[in-house]
Amino acid sequence: MATILVIGDAFHDVFLTGTVERLSPEAPVPVLLNPEPDTRDGGAANVARHLEALGHSVTLMALCPWPTKTRYLDDSGHHLLRVDLEPGYRQQEQEAHWERIRQLPPFDAVVVSDYHKGSVGDPPYPAARIRTADAKREFWRFEDFTLVQANRHAIHGTQPILPNMVVTLGADGCNYGGKHYAGYPVACMADVTGAGDTFLAWMTDGVLRGLPIADILARANHAASRAVQRRGTVVIGDL
Repeated sequence: MATILVIGDAFHDVFLTGTVERLSPEAPVPVLLNPEPDTRDGGAANVARHLEALGHSVTLMALCPWPTKTRYLDDSGHHLLRVDLEPGYRQQEQEAHWERIRQLPPFDAVVVSDYHKGSVGDPPYPAARIRTADAKREFWRFEDFTLVQANRHAIHGTQPILPNMVVTLGADGCNYGGKHYAGYPVACMADVTGAGDTFLAWMTDGVLRGLPIADILARANHAASRAVQRRGTVVIGDL
């Protein structure tokens, strides 16, 4: 069991699923009947839950209150609307949060899940023998990390590929170090929510276990493929 610090933006992922039988007479939109709520941990909190399920001791550092992402779905899983509520943290809240992080003792691993909502600051980051990140931009902040993942949409046309960067490609797997690592077949794509969180957690676990890079990325690809076959944000604790 490793001690892991997860720094990043945590979310409440809310799924409101109901029945659609007609369009509204007031506007050309569906009427969602009797939606049932399902709330799960997302973002950095989802990464932390995965790492706990993999047997590690995890400390999560995220600004509060967490943003809320509410998705409205019909009973077939079709997304009708997403509404995001973001608290808009003040600068002094962010600075106090980061100062608390600087005072923490060393960990076996530091994991950064950066959705650019305010919980992740600039280097230096806490001491650790392994550091991984999921970044959407400003990749230079993680150039000395063990591995940093970014999806292909985040790097398209604007960002350099760092030597330590894993570029995730959805169902096609990922690229790293000039090589392609194939994805796993997905029988039925249900929901891509949280796939990147799953990949980050499993990638970090593989590095901590000292596995070869091919095995690390194969396991991360496999876990992400399992996650997208289930609705909502789910924890994949085994393969």
